[in-house]
Amino acid sequence: ATESKIRAACRQLQDQGKALVRSAIATLAGVSV
Repeated sequence: ATESKIRAACRQLQDQGKALVRSAIATLAGVSV
């Protein structure tokens, strides 16, 4: 049970990280343009 919870948490962190990276790139792209 613990292992599955850890895996789920890692997936959520990865998804959040991707979202942050996308927003950061979009912001930088908007500023550069």
